[in-house]
Amino acid sequence: MAKTLTQRTTSLLAAQCSDIAYPSPLTQAKEAVRQGKHRSASRFVVVAYGRRLLAANRLLRWADQSTFLYLLGDFQPAAELPRVVDEMCGIKYIFMRFWKQYDVSAKCRAWAQ
Repeated sequence: MAKTLTQRTTSLLAAQCSDIAYPSPLTQAKEAVRQGKHRSASRFVVVAYGRRLLAANRLLRWADQSTFLYLLGDFQPAAELPRVVDEMCGIKYIFMRFWKQYDVSAKCRAWAQ
């Protein structure tokens, strides 16, 4: 059975697009912070980036922690920072994400000795 023109075009486009790698939301957030785009972004964008960094992996790796802290440290106006933290998940959740990484890495270091 011969394919129609639409079917051939669709399969050709699918084959071409399968090679394109789209960056994950986490990668997009990391790059935006590295490039300093977060400094001129609105509060809502900063909250979205923060949520992506916090929720992307089971453990909040050291590089992600650093990126997250740069994101919060550069936020202006500083008076709005508590509101941003609350909209991200709250200080307790953020602290627990950092603690979880520390706890796991401390156990690994103790086991390795």
